[in-house]
Amino acid sequence: MISLPARTGLVSRWSKALAGHLLSWVLSFAVWVATVCLLSVGVGTLIIWVGVPVIALTLLLAHGYAEAKKRLATWQGEPLWEDLPKVQATTATRRRGPFAAVGA
Repeated sequence: MISLPARTGLVSRWSKALAGHLLSWVLSFAVWVATVCLLSVGVGTLIIWVGVPVIALTLLLAHGYAEAKKRLATWQGEPLWEDLPKVQATTATRRRGPFAAVGA
């Protein structure tokens, strides 16, 4: 009988990534529905000042979702923007001319 080498590392990473992506999809869909509904209600009731706290609640929901996505990314082992190396522009890579400020 031929025995195959164990691939526990690959299976473990794959299952962790799959679980993270499924959880991310469900969470993203729920937050999208809640955000669209809350923004609609907030804008619709803005004229009677009830919409201001509803829109503030929507912004808090979006901020909480961003923090949850950041935690999920670190759990999966993905690098965050803060962890990526910074690229320093040198004089050779900087644009010169009248449109240098706009990046043209």
